[in-house]
Amino acid sequence: MDTSGPATTCTISDLIENQPLHPDLTVAENLNVRATLFGLPQSSVDDVLQVVHLTETGRKRMNRSSMGMKQRPGIASALLTHNKLLILDKPATCAL
Repeated sequence: MDTSGPATTCTISDLIENQPLHPDLTVAENLNVRATLFGLPQSSVDDVLQVVHLTETGRKRMNRSSMGMKQRPGIASALLTHNKLLILDKPATCAL
């Protein structure tokens, strides 16, 4: 396995019940951290915020969001890397 390339070569994402998102950051800031780690452009964050309908509310801090609103950023985070397989933990509880 070649580990010299960018981390975006992974092909699997997951959506777990309790996403590792920092509560003091906004949804967009949390996604920007992940995008930076994966070497993705800011436009990727904007794109996934649109997909999960968080373009406006994505500017709210995570600690001020309901459980349902915390699921959407998790979905956005999982979609950010455009992987081939997305594993959902308890998919019936996701706020799609």
